[in-house]
Amino acid sequence: MPRRSSTRRAYGPGALEAYPHRQSSGWDHQGYKIGAFGMPFHWTSLWISVAITLGLLVYSAFYFKSTERTFADIV
Repeated sequence: MPRRSSTRRAYGPGALEAYPHRQSSGWDHQGYKIGAFGMPFHWTSLWISVAITLGLLVYSAFYFKSTERTFADIV
């Protein structure tokens, strides 16, 4: 007997169709549907992801630069 996912029990079988971001693999499924069935691409979601990624990259670079002096030279 296959196990039912806890997500389906919490939201119901069709409740997450309109909210793919509530599922961990929702964006993977949406990407497949876009590629396989010619659905429109969500450019806004892509640009939000790119902006967050670049922001984290810049923050990480500055943080690394500021803490680099305290690293141990020999481990």
